[in-house]
Amino acid sequence: MPSVLTLTEAAALLKGKASLATLHRHSKEGILSYSKNPKGTKIVHLSELERVYGPLKNGDSSVSHENPSQEKMKENENPDNTAVVDVLREQVALLTSQLETANHEKAQVLKILENQTLMLPKPAEPEKKKRSWFGYFRLRR
Repeated sequence: MPSVLTLTEAAALLKGKASLATLHRHSKEGILSYSKNPKGTKIVHLSELERVYGPLKNGDSSVSHENPSQEKMKENENPDNTAVVDVLREQVALLTSQLETANHEKAQVLKILENQTLMLPKPAEPEKKKRSWFGYFRLRR
């Protein structure tokens, strides 16, 4: 399958996801990037179609740009992956226990702080300024 398609070919490939009118509208709005061939026809890369419309399907099989050897590695799980998964699970368990310990210590520190603030003496009320006798007569006018 070619990696570059005209909008008509792309619409046929995207049957059920986008029509030709939708492709034209998206290219005009800038959602779908395109280029023009020497004839002036709009062409779109498969990767751009996958970016905008998700994985493409051609018949029953998905369109893939990967090497067959990469596809085989995906199908057959690598035995090293199980060891990596086990190590990651152990790390997650360790980090979970550390998080629980940190949350417990945080709660203890907050209780201590609350107790310490309750032990502090109440702040003294500011002294009221005494008015001079002259101010008394000023306010009475």
